[in-house]
Amino acid sequence: MRNNVVSAFSLFTLIPMFLFAMIFPVARLSFITIEHVAGTPASFSNHSFSDAPSNDSHPVGEYIEGAYQSDRLPLDTLPAISHSSEELPDDAKKILTANLSQNGNLIINDTTHSVDTENVVSAFAPLEAAVDGPVVLVLHTHATESFLADSESYKILNDDGSQSLYYSPETASTRSTDCSENVVHLGEIFADTLIKNGIDTIHCKTLHDYPDYNKSYSNSYKSVKEYLLKYPSIKYVIDLHRDSIVKENGDKLKPLCRIDNKDTAQIMLVMGSGTKHPDWQKNLSLALKFKTECDSKYPEFSRPVYLRTASFNQELSPGMLLLEVGSCANTLEEAENAAYHAAEIFAEIIK
Repeated sequence: MRNNVVSAFSLFTLIPMFLFAMIFPVARLSFITIEHVAGTPASFSNHSFSDAPSNDSHPVGEYIEGAYQSDRLPLDTLPAISHSSEELPDDAKKILTANLSQNGNLIINDTTHSVDTENVVSAFAPLEAAVDGPVVLVLHTHATESFLADSESYKILNDDGSQSLYYSPETASTRSTDCSENVVHLGEIFADTLIKNGIDTIHCKTLHDYPDYNKSYSNSYKSVKEYLLKYPSIKYVIDLHRDSIVKENGDKLKPLCRIDNKDTAQIMLVMGSGTKHPDWQKNLSLALKFKTECDSKYPEFSRPVYLRTASFNQELSPGMLLLEVGSCANTLEEAENAAYHAAEIFAEIIK
């Protein structure tokens, strides 16, 4: 009788385990395949860090409401390498230029916090820096974020002489470990510009999101802490990213403006708050000061500051900012122009 009970118990427990073992690999394989088809390598899955956003894309609706968008670009933006309309792939989606500056709107508040922007801006005061040592640290939580290559864009010439741009979700890349084409390159421009303005700056080129994208924020958290411990003179930390703005139908937005007669990607500051970051208003004061200076010098250069509930590691320093330069639909040249102008403005407010 006992042997029969044991056998029945074994069958009752082993059969479900066996079925689960057979089903789970199939489900996992399907998940990876879906990610690959969408043009995102499986190693770059969504964040799992507890205080990071659920993904690296921001809600589109708030940003494009009332904004100018166009699928027609002037001839001077023709890519150096392009394709004809006959080569347009079946899965092609549009690249839309967009002005996301929202006419000088200072902030998009995605939290329950009440923010008096006028008082927060007026409360800003440059952090007192030591005489010797670096003042600014530039690094990249998502260092492999890259931009739209000319060879990945498809042009169609319209009857009025303008062009429309498309991309293929199957082939267009949004990540690269090549630091000459990802945001690390922009960090180099930002840091060099600060140095030329007399501000001692360190640039951390670590790929915090590679090979494990899930550990991006925990890796950069450790880096910031180590730099602050080694260099107590650091008062400002710039975590430089690029945005990803994709509409539900797959069309991508290219946030763009013109500065000095050059196409320039728009920038955005993403600021954290939350229970683990009680002094978030100090960081926000710096961000809003940065934003107001951008609006004063180049009115369409900066998108509204985006206040969120995640902390983005900003609890580590009252001078830490998350700076988004362009989106995955911008070209590297457009992003380079933006990094330079952003650094020039940042230098002015912290001197």
